[in-house]
Amino acid sequence: MKTLKLTHTQKKTLLTLVTGLALAGAGPVFAQGVEVQAVAKKPAAAKAAPQVVERDLSQVAPPETPEAAKTADAQVQYVNQEPAIVKSFNPSAIAAGEFVTYAISFSNPNNQVAKLTAPYREKLPAGLVILGTATTTCGGALTAQPGTTRIELKGGRILPFDTCEILLGVTSDRGGVVQSRVLRAELQTDRGSNGPGETVTLEVKAAQKKEVEIVKTLNPEVLEPNQFATLTIALTNPNATDIAVPFSDSLPEGVVILGSSSTTCKGALTAKPGSSKVSLSGAKLKGFTSCQILLGVTAKPASKKAAAAAPPQKSANN
Repeated sequence: MKTLKLTHTQKKTLLTLVTGLALAGAGPVFAQGVEVQAVAKKPAAAKAAPQVVERDLSQVAPPETPEAAKTADAQVQYVNQEPAIVKSFNPSAIAAGEFVTYAISFSNPNNQVAKLTAPYREKLPAGLVILGTATTTCGGALTAQPGTTRIELKGGRILPFDTCEILLGVTSDRGGVVQSRVLRAELQTDRGSNGPGETVTLEVKAAQKKEVEIVKTLNPEVLEPNQFATLTIALTNPNATDIAVPFSDSLPEGVVILGSSSTTCKGALTAKPGSSKVSLSGAKLKGFTSCQILLGVTAKPASKKAAAAAPPQKSANN
């Protein structure tokens, strides 16, 4: 007996003889004397259903687009931090009339340049005066004249996360303690104004004023009778502060004033031709400065004296 295999598919039924004979048809085919075995085709294994994973999407940031990035940047606001001022004296103790360096330091804690929106102005504490030339690393225009008490900086700027400073020499002719305070809003910039800061002190020890130095020179050094010569009298203030310089003197014996006289000292000069006396009244000298009195002189014929340059002299001061 021959064995046939009958296979069913969705589109057709295929009858296959073991010997290799194949019959196609729309339904089952039966032959006489032939045992037919129906073999059902195993259905394809069903695909596993996809695994569902639950997730809280509120915790997941959506992908950032260029537009979203720009919006986020626009929402970020940088908060400016106020600039600061630090003042110092170096050294912190001096004798009256000595030089001390006064430093005013500005700091900018922001990531952008801080530009001054108003001039920085400061008046020195009572007893202090500016001595020498002032400098700054802040740019702008600095005003701090020697002999005055006021400081002004216009148009300066402070670099990001940096400092700049004003340096000047100061002095005091008084004994005691001098204090310099940092006041609120002394420094005004486009990044804000400073808050109050620490107070610094300078100890000044009292000292006696030095007398005015007087030096005379004669040109030529030897004066013959009826010969003209120029007598120069130099007055110097060795102190750091202003001082009065009253002066009076008598020329050597046989020497008289000849012609006109002049002075660079601010005061009233008295020097009459034919006289041997000279005086200066109402004059003042600023600290560490000098002035001169210029006289034309001659020797009288009868004396025939040699007038040499007089040695340095000192004069009492008020």
